[in-house]
Amino acid sequence: MKASTKRAMIVAAGMLLLGVILAAAGFFGMGASFRPLETVSFSTREYAPEEPFDAVSIRGGSCDVKLLPSEDGTCRVVCREEDGRPFRVAVEKGVLSIEETNTDKYQLFRFSAESPEITVYLPIRDYERFYAELSTGDLRLQGSLRFDSFSVEGSTGDVTVDGASIGALTVKRSTGSIRLLAATVGSAEVTASSGGVSLRDMTATEGLVLQVTTGDIHLENVTCGSLNAKAGTGDIELKDSVARGEISLRSGTGHLLLADCDAASLRLSTNTGDVSGHLLSDKIYTAKANTGSVSVPSSRTGGECSIETNTGDIRFD
Repeated sequence: MKASTKRAMIVAAGMLLLGVILAAAGFFGMGASFRPLETVSFSTREYAPEEPFDAVSIRGGSCDVKLLPSEDGTCRVVCREEDGRPFRVAVEKGVLSIEETNTDKYQLFRFSAESPEITVYLPIRDYERFYAELSTGDLRLQGSLRFDSFSVEGSTGDVTVDGASIGALTVKRSTGSIRLLAATVGSAEVTASSGGVSLRDMTATEGLVLQVTTGDIHLENVTCGSLNAKAGTGDIELKDSVARGEISLRSGTGHLLLADCDAASLRLSTNTGDVSGHLLSDKIYTAKANTGSVSVPSSRTGGECSIETNTGDIRFD
């Protein structure tokens, strides 16, 4: 086939695809419903596990998950399930296990305006472990639930922990925002390839390890044993936050801001970006800016505060 013919076919295919996209946009823009195009339907089913358990495991594939305190002290699992692909809910060896089944493997084209969802109502007490593996979907833990360990893995979706008490928390997501709000943790390790990390009104008795490849890290009113935060491309901002040990902040391309914060010692570095803030106690500053200006207090007492930027200004008062 001649090169000119191939190019013509590629252009024609591209124009056809563009036409389909524009037609669909116009169709739905006029208020048309997705319903006539749906190939699957959903039903809501409720499960009531009666066997005792101390751990929860969810493997949902593609679904949203909510964990909420039970108002009547009993466990209930409410699932919005795709017909023909029900969830499997069972207690096995002391673990409440919830899994998305796939009994219809050979249907190639699946479309629906809805999506699977799992809502777990748990009695308020101490649980040993929570583990979730979700390819795509959001997870929200809300209320005064307590776990010795809490782990979430997956590809795409937001994770929010609001008000819980957790011993060791681990969250790893490829794409999505991670928020820890009004929570109490022993230690936390949070990793996101693309997305922001936000901690607010929380306490960590030990260390916080936060890492994003692309995205910002924000802490407000956080108390912790130590803080190690890294952002490949993004800003790191701390407000009203204190560490008993060391605060270590590092960004490849982004600004570092510490407003009314403190730690026993601090190590702050960025390749391209400004470093600025105000600390609550005196520090002995060591500051270096290869391209930029430096202005820091000249105190001779306190812990060490090391600051370095390649391109940017350093301002502390």
